[in-house]
Amino acid sequence: MRNTTLSLNRILNIKRNIENPLTAWEIITKNGLTKKAALNIADLLSMSMKELSALLPTSDRTLQRYKKSDSIPADVSERLVKLGLITINAYKIFKNKHSVVDWLHEPNIALEGLKPINIMNIRKIKRDRFYR
Repeated sequence: MRNTTLSLNRILNIKRNIENPLTAWEIITKNGLTKKAALNIADLLSMSMKELSALLPTSDRTLQRYKKSDSIPADVSERLVKLGLITINAYKIFKNKHSVVDWLHEPNIALEGLKPINIMNIRKIKRDRFYR
């Protein structure tokens, strides 16, 4: 992922080099991510903070209270890592923001007619639906 324009490091605002998602898990369990990671994902997916908070285990109001550099709780950070991985995969497939945003909001046959955005907040999703 290092050589792609969109990397987990960039999305999650992590200064340390991440070779694989397990390194990201280690970082968030020790330090948490900053609000900047949430802002980056919201931007890449053309979402408001309110829309993003619906995908996270926190409220919009709580998320808004954090400063960009504030660490956020591990459970929120964990979900941001997952959303970051989905974002990277979506950009690899669709190549541009417009197509990614369209994909998020269109019913998907592989998801049994559901919109990807509507199932991203369901905690028990079969991994292979997003990581084929």
